[in-house]
Amino acid sequence: MSYLDFWERFIFGGTPRAFLYVCNDKSAQIYVEGIHEVMDYMIASLLGKCDVRRSVNPRARDINTVPSITAVAIDIDNPESPDLTFFEALKVKQFVEQIGGDALIVRTGGKGHYVYIPIDPPIVDEEHILEKIYKSLLNDIVNSTKIKHADMAVNYKSHVRIPFTRHKETGNVVYIISDDGSPVEDPRDALSIYESMKGINASQYVEAILQTETAKFKVATSAPRAKRMAWIDALIDACMPDCRKRFILYVLSRYLVNVLGLGLEESTEKIVEWYNSCSNKFNVGGKIYKSWVTSVVRAVKDKKLMPIGEAKWRELCESAKNESAKTV
Repeated sequence: MSYLDFWERFIFGGTPRAFLYVCNDKSAQIYVEGIHEVMDYMIASLLGKCDVRRSVNPRARDINTVPSITAVAIDIDNPESPDLTFFEALKVKQFVEQIGGDALIVRTGGKGHYVYIPIDPPIVDEEHILEKIYKSLLNDIVNSTKIKHADMAVNYKSHVRIPFTRHKETGNVVYIISDDGSPVEDPRDALSIYESMKGINASQYVEAILQTETAKFKVATSAPRAKRMAWIDALIDACMPDCRKRFILYVLSRYLVNVLGLGLEESTEKIVEWYNSCSNKFNVGGKIYKSWVTSVVRAVKDKKLMPIGEAKWRELCESAKNESAKTV
């Protein structure tokens, strides 16, 4: 049993192609189809000449697209105290085991650890669906474990370091780490651990998350406060164009996010859709940009702002009309 046996299983994971990211004098993203194509990079890494990482997620739709996600990686870095990240990585591993999967903790050789989590069955590449599942899974793991240093956890384009290669800057060999914190130095033991792992069914798990969130949504929409704001629904249905930007800023964004419980993207799309359905008559403030809407929704979400009442809205609307009349 050799490094080659481990690399062949870990890098390709049973698929005929994989991405490698090679950090050397001429950093490049390498697309490979066979283990023999990457051996030179592996040996160079062990000699300390380059770092080798593997992608666990697809890229743009071109010749280099990986057809499916076979694993998730959560990168936990703490440059000041890299050893402390092991305990956060262990929390992630234990959480993954609770939801029916397995995980590998790998010491990156630099600023911390990453947790490698296999997906079974792989998530088929359907672009936006794939990305949502991937991000939802990562976000839920990070939020559930309350880890502090997972800066790269929601980075859709991150890579993972390959065990038994070497960190170019520190010279440290990248090892799988056991639950007691000791490195697994024998590739035979590492391969045995890797091949015995159970993957989590990401689609099924995320579907359960969405069902939970849907239940919360139903509770939010049936709350007394939501009923007292029925005038907002009536105004939206009527596509009342008066002072649209103020309406978005003080009422609609807050209503969608903190009363109906919609997310950033869905709230933004609904606001843009509503805005485009209105006529330009009586509009105060001119053209609207999606980036502005997104920034408003994000601010509302962060500050948990609630919509103003109908009387206050009417007052603002009249004030804006008067200001507009003065400038004519």
